[in-house]
Amino acid sequence: MDEMRICVVGCGMIAREHIERIQNRIRGARVVAVCDVVDAGLQKGVEIAGPGTNAYKDFNEAINDPDVNAVMVTTPGQFHKGPVLAAI
Repeated sequence: MDEMRICVVGCGMIAREHIERIQNRIRGARVVAVCDVVDAGLQKGVEIAGPGTNAYKDFNEAINDPDVNAVMVTTPGQFHKGPVLAAI
């Protein structure tokens, strides 16, 4: 695998830190898709990830993006189950 292309599900404060770290400090990885049900969170995730980032409100669509080969779930704990099981 040449590059880890990550989808981040949930774009709250913790996710934003992870997105920034992946985009700016981790070689061989980049965020290619973000997902959040809250418009403001989704927009902020896209803004941090940068141009060309795919934005989704449905985690199933985000996880199944053909550019994605890894998933990071950063939703509040009670909302982890659906995206984690879909990613598996």
